[in-house]
Amino acid sequence: YFGADCKVRLLEEAGYEIHVVGPDQAQEAWSVLTSGKYDGYINDCVQYRNKMALSDWAMYQFVVLTSKAYFGSDDSDEATLFQMYSLSQLGFRVRLGIQDGHFINLMAVAETVYGRPYMEMDGLNYYRFSDKKTGGGIRLCEFAFPNERTASLKMENLPLLPMNHTQKKQIKSVAYPHLVADISVNRNLIRFFDTYPVCRWDLFAQASLSKDLKSQLYPVLKRAIAGRSEQEAANMLINFVQTGFQYKTDGEQFGREKTFFGDEPFYYPYCDCEDRSILYSILVGDLLGLDVVLLEYPSHIATAVRFNEDIKGDYFTINGTKYIICDPTYIGASIGKCMSTMLNKQAKVIRIR
Repeated sequence: YFGADCKVRLLEEAGYEIHVVGPDQAQEAWSVLTSGKYDGYINDCVQYRNKMALSDWAMYQFVVLTSKAYFGSDDSDEATLFQMYSLSQLGFRVRLGIQDGHFINLMAVAETVYGRPYMEMDGLNYYRFSDKKTGGGIRLCEFAFPNERTASLKMENLPLLPMNHTQKKQIKSVAYPHLVADISVNRNLIRFFDTYPVCRWDLFAQASLSKDLKSQLYPVLKRAIAGRSEQEAANMLINFVQTGFQYKTDGEQFGREKTFFGDEPFYYPYCDCEDRSILYSILVGDLLGLDVVLLEYPSHIATAVRFNEDIKGDYFTINGTKYIICDPTYIGASIGKCMSTMLNKQAKVIRIR
């Protein structure tokens, strides 16, 4: 599991095979799965969830990777039923469907997920995360469970994974040359981040940085901004983010949309505007204790900060309070300076906390 050696109790053989996909076959397999023979596995899942601080998404990945190890695939019909059973027993709101002659799982998620097919049922969006190639209409099997709950993509804690450090990468501010940090990141955590679906930017900012990265970065930044005013400290941090990282769009770097968690700019060679804004919002929130929001323009992402000091510059008024625009992608610009192409344009305010 992303570098962790996890051992779970499972039968030597699953005890069921799917040759024809239909409700009757699902019921027969379900009788095996709920016979008590898989209780040990569910208990093991709960133990790992507690031991490794697994969020809902991390727990989903645990079940998927278990099914891949057990069945040799994570998208066979047998594996799909195993996942359905496991997720339901762990309390998640899931539904079993039949599409194009195969079983598929649909999981209710509280937040909007982009780029994934879903069905709306009872006011909830049930998403399909498997990459199994199917098409056409979906027939739902009648499975529902007591005390089930909707999954969330929020991660108040990052999973506790074994360390597999990269070589150190130097991040240095151009305007403040003494503001320099040599950072290595955990490859196992990066691999986990890469499974995360495309969703709201505030969820990435709320996850903050890993404890390991904070232990390397924050002492350097705290020493640099010690005794400084909010304005001076915010300017130092924004130049650190503006000039310490190289810029490329997601399309140029990955050929797809990918939003970074706070650790990821320290791993990949490039990052874009939302990645920088997420990182800057984390740094300002953690180190300065100030309220930060993300600003979503039609083609750009920046931040705005509520300072306690009276700072001049471009700003938004949010609920009667002034938030100074701070743009981590406007290279060389101090806080309070908006890109000329964004001046007088409306932006959607995205709260982080």
